[in-house]
Amino acid sequence: MVEPVADPPDDRHRPIVHFTARQHWINDPNGPIILDGRAHLYFQHNPNGSDWGDISWGHAVSDDLLNWDELPVAIPAAPDHMIFSGSTAITDDGVVAAFYTGHRPDADPRRVRQDQRVAISRDGGLTFRPFATNPVIDLDLVDFRDPNVFRHDPTGRWVMVVSLPDRHQLVVFGSVDLVSWEECSRFGPVGATGGIWECPALFEVPVLDHDGRAVGRRWVLKVDHNPGHVSGGSGGQYFIGDFDGSAFVPEHPTDAPLWVDRGADFYGALPFAGESSTAERTWIAWMSNWDYAHDTPTAPWRGAMTLPRRIALVEREGRHVLVQRPSDTVDRAAPVVGGADLVADGATLEVPDAYRLRLVAVGADLSIRLGFGPAEVVVSYDRHAATLTVDRSRSGERPNDRFTGVHTASLSTPVVRDVDRDVDLDIVVDRSSVEVFADRGSVVFTELCFPPPGPRTITVSSHDRPRPSASRIRLDSLVR
Repeated sequence: MVEPVADPPDDRHRPIVHFTARQHWINDPNGPIILDGRAHLYFQHNPNGSDWGDISWGHAVSDDLLNWDELPVAIPAAPDHMIFSGSTAITDDGVVAAFYTGHRPDADPRRVRQDQRVAISRDGGLTFRPFATNPVIDLDLVDFRDPNVFRHDPTGRWVMVVSLPDRHQLVVFGSVDLVSWEECSRFGPVGATGGIWECPALFEVPVLDHDGRAVGRRWVLKVDHNPGHVSGGSGGQYFIGDFDGSAFVPEHPTDAPLWVDRGADFYGALPFAGESSTAERTWIAWMSNWDYAHDTPTAPWRGAMTLPRRIALVEREGRHVLVQRPSDTVDRAAPVVGGADLVADGATLEVPDAYRLRLVAVGADLSIRLGFGPAEVVVSYDRHAATLTVDRSRSGERPNDRFTGVHTASLSTPVVRDVDRDVDLDIVVDRSSVEVFADRGSVVFTELCFPPPGPRTITVSSHDRPRPSASRIRLDSLVR
């Protein structure tokens, strides 16, 4: 285990229910996997400082996806290359194979090279030994990274999806032995191409009906880009379609981006390997933005992960839409007595540092003030415009001037709107973050905030007609 580091007295931003390293820099999750019922989270990590550099694979484990124990670095940076993002896979004999990009720096940017490498673990993902024959794929390129590897059972072979960032393309490779790879197809450029593409993920998920029952399965292809996200800076988009083991074919036009998260702080998401192929998948992301990740006011740590989320697809207005919800662990949090008091319009309730608020807007506009002492994050629903807005402009300290404040998303198309329909909101608040899941998780916001000291409060105000009923409000504490 990693030796604990004493928190400084003013470390008021360290999350309670989100993973962060005890000290130093982290970014993208790498190869999250479930082994023998235990979750392993690997992540981009600088074990030597609070800024990006000396990138290695850090490692943490959890029995419930909520409480994490940090372990020693799993794959340390080598003298001639850093260990960039990637994924993990489990072979038939139980070996954990970690696929990652070897980043070979050079003083001349034109001489930098990136290639794909493999390391294997025979002790349950604790320690890894790189292949002696690395790299397994080398196209002699400056930008070629972030392998996503999985087993495609119908064709009986392994698939690797890798990004060509500056070309806005993803390359699909196939292999029968994890060592020899052949190119099968390329995807892109399509959708959002305002920034580089990286951190791809291709996986199958169930399609759920209104009652949450699986009625089919589809493939999701996710790729992150930086900059150009709808809320500024870095973010992710996704495509839905079919995959035959060689090529991904989208089912919808690809000109208009489908955003994974409408907030500013969701990047590099990867699903956990080792889960049942018939169930909803679980994924986790880096909770930050490249616009200000180096300037966040935290110490001795920098960077955090989102809550793990269950992901699936639903059909909305003739097309499939990605939905995300907090993992089952968060569902099992203990309720706090007093949540029903929020039914009094405009009443303020004091809450713990980490909590979850669930309510339904019943044919009414709604404003939810999440108080952080004198600071606030405001979540508001406009039923006539059918929009949801998260405003963090008064949330506390701004890391830099690229820390944008107000983000808005539509909950339905302009053609199909019902101003009196019920809209559910599920909000998870930690010391320095707000995650909002709306309309059964079809619209999601992930937002960092860095508030001053002071009591944590909730104030719910509804406008025009009915107010939320007490039976439709639940408040849960996430403080253990």
